[in-house]
Amino acid sequence: MKKILLTISAIAGFVFVGFAQDYGFEKGNVILEGSFRASSSNNGNLSTKESNFSFRPKVGYFISDKFALGVDVILSQSKRDSDPESSSFTKQRGNDFAAGVFGRYYFLEIGSRFKTYTEVGARYNQARMRAFDDPNVDEQKFGFNGFSTSAGIGANFFLTERIAINYLFTDLIAFSTSKQNDAPNAKSVSRFDANLNSFNNFFGSSSFGLTFKF
Repeated sequence: MKKILLTISAIAGFVFVGFAQDYGFEKGNVILEGSFRASSSNNGNLSTKESNFSFRPKVGYFISDKFALGVDVILSQSKRDSDPESSSFTKQRGNDFAAGVFGRYYFLEIGSRFKTYTEVGARYNQARMRAFDDPNVDEQKFGFNGFSTSAGIGANFFLTERIAINYLFTDLIAFSTSKQNDAPNAKSVSRFDANLNSFNNFFGSSSFGLTFKF
């Protein structure tokens, strides 16, 4: 009987510890986060291959239990190979860099582990592209500088008290402006997007990552 009581007490203790874990954030927490996206395509009709990769690390500090401020960096690369008969440049290579600040507000909890947030950010963007034709080894370089702002939503699902999966949905609203910096008469190009249809296809425009809480 004594062994049975001890076993029940031990099980109850483990259950209590499991429920006592704090799946969430509070004032003074620091988060380190990283998300990535990758895509590739092969168009046999046009003999064109494309690939894209981006990585986005973030650091944030909670000034309250639900609101965090932080900085982020976006690093991305793109690659395009085309048939010489269908394009003046058979190869194109791009490298993009962006750095900025963001504010994040957690507005909804679904259960104890799932936390959703809205995020607003602003960042400086720099893009470099090389285009060349293999037979002539003739390379052209293009550079662009600009500024962008965006607003979107995301979610964290806590695996442990300090580690969560981050699911970053596409930006719902975004504005950007850029200008080619190596062209004397170049003018700024601006763009505004309201991508509210993303609710119909989250998995087609989102990125996954990990969030670490300290």
